Amino acid sequence: MRYWRGLAAGLGASLMAGCGFSTGFTPGVAADTPPDASVVVALTEARLALEPDAQGVFWSRSSGVLRALRDQPGLVGYSVRFEPWESRVRTMTVWRDEASLISFLSGRAHARAATEGMVALTESRFLRVHTTRAQAPLPWPEAATRLASEGRAYWE
Repeated sequence: MRYWRGLAAGLGASLMAGCGFSTGFTPGVAADTPPDASVVVALTEARLALEPDAQGVFWSRSSGVLRALRDQPGLVGYSVRFEPWESRVRTMTVWRDEASLISFLSGRAHARAATEGMVALTESRFLRVHTTRAQAPLPWPEAATRLASEGRAYWE
């Protein structure tokens, strides 16, 4: 009986790998951007350390970023994906232009999260994709593949 339980647990764990939870695509203040307009899709991926204190700081600062994000000028929309079995978090924000994205990145909430939340990261990648509004947001599998093949580490 122990053999079957071990086999079932191993099979269940392998099936859950890569499983995740995503928010829907939440529209921003520039959600009415025309389908043929150029947009910037900003993708991030982070693997979190297993230390509860570090994760607490990360999630606390992330909630501040999400609050600040909602009313950010130029934001078309955003989504977040969490894969708990791998302690992996991905974000996707869609922006009307580079200037709007840069303004957000240099804002207080994001700067604080990037500085203080970095202790929780064991791996990280980011990528900007230029496309049209009709093509954004990207499907999560495509976003993950592009981050893996084209993304850069924060420390590069």
